[in-house]
Amino acid sequence: MIELEPDAIWTKILDWFNNYQLNPSPETTISLSLIYINTRNLVELFKFLRKFEKMNPNISKVSVNWICETGDFDMADIGADINVLTTLPVKTFFREAYRKSA
Repeated sequence: MIELEPDAIWTKILDWFNNYQLNPSPETTISLSLIYINTRNLVELFKFLRKFEKMNPNISKVSVNWICETGDFDMADIGADINVLTTLPVKTFFREAYRKSA
């Protein structure tokens, strides 16, 4: 596994978006499944989602699937915040917690 600094990760994501917006799919679904997110990355995630908000809805219909572990109320709250703070439709899905075997 390659670990990158947050700035490098977001640079790669934004580079991808800049290329994607040149020829987006008619429907775009962003599926996010995070175990942890810090404030810095949450700010960057909102910037990323705002770019999708600015895309012409006649060109691409964008929605978000927010996937969190059952019982992770903090992550569920972040999904609810995304739904309120963006114009993108957000669906929250719950999955069983990932458990490492000993």
